[in-house]
Amino acid sequence: WAVFAAEGSAAEELQQHLQQLWVEAFGAWLPANPYEVVPGPEVLRLSASHEDGSGRGELWLPVQRTASTTPAVPEPDAVRSRQ
Repeated sequence: WAVFAAEGSAAEELQQHLQQLWVEAFGAWLPANPYEVVPGPEVLRLSASHEDGSGRGELWLPVQRTASTTPAVPEPDAVRSRQ
């Protein structure tokens, strides 16, 4: 799994950051790195604070390594391998 994270101090800000995760994942990170999306669920995990409206989101994409090259763009928070 490739996991991309975003945080926001308000609901609207978090929503914008989450939308940007998709753009960055598919428009920048995937084309520049030796991974490809494979069939499987795309997971969006959200956690919010009801006290101040802040929140955190994670976009989990099922990926597999396509070649043994050095990534051109830094890897997201985590690239997790599950068998």
